[in-house]
Amino acid sequence: MTEPRELPTRRTQPFRPRFSISLLYLFGIFVLYSLAVAAPALRDVYEKAPPGPQQQEMARQASREALRAPRIWVVAIAALATTALGTRLGLLPGTRADP
Repeated sequence: MTEPRELPTRRTQPFRPRFSISLLYLFGIFVLYSLAVAAPALRDVYEKAPPGPQQQEMARQASREALRAPRIWVVAIAALATTALGTRLGLLPGTRADP
């Protein structure tokens, strides 16, 4: 009877979800930059309006005004650039290339 041959072993790459992690970084940085852009308008509403439903409505309007079309695109491009630069330089954990 012949001996069974050993199958060649494969070197499989470990699973590294770099793309998924990069999308999470992009989303997080986008939210952070959006809050930074809307914060001055929200601070003004907090200082000027008494607490209550009217203040909530004023805050909603102020945040919408602060993030109108031109600014939201600037925020999106800045978040994309920050994520790309952080990934390229290896500053974001989980997105570093193999050594």
